[in-house]
Amino acid sequence: MVAIEGILPYPIKYEGKLFKPPPDAPWIEIKHIPTTTEPLQTVEKLGGILQIDINHPLDTGAPKLLEDADQVKAKLGPHARFAYQNQSFTVRRVEYSQILQKENYNLIHLSIYYKATINF
Repeated sequence: MVAIEGILPYPIKYEGKLFKPPPDAPWIEIKHIPTTTEPLQTVEKLGGILQIDINHPLDTGAPKLLEDADQVKAKLGPHARFAYQNQSFTVRRVEYSQILQKENYNLIHLSIYYKATINF
């Protein structure tokens, strides 16, 4: 998930990887939500949603969490382009949730809708 790395200075939890959230520091969780049922080996163009959850410890204030969400949205806003291996991505739109509470964290879900081209 090269797109998010370097935007915010927090540890990242990737799908399928072991991760222990820091107890008193912000962290990010990334999930990929495919929007096609086609086998990936046969698709040259596809779309999907990259869900980025920004987590901040409770009682650290909403302004920094909102600032982080705005920073990601500014870098990965509509029409932003990036490449990863043999794939090129274009962001279609970005949406984010209200501030939510989960366990000992406040979080915001950012949904990055994209289209991609895979060069086999």
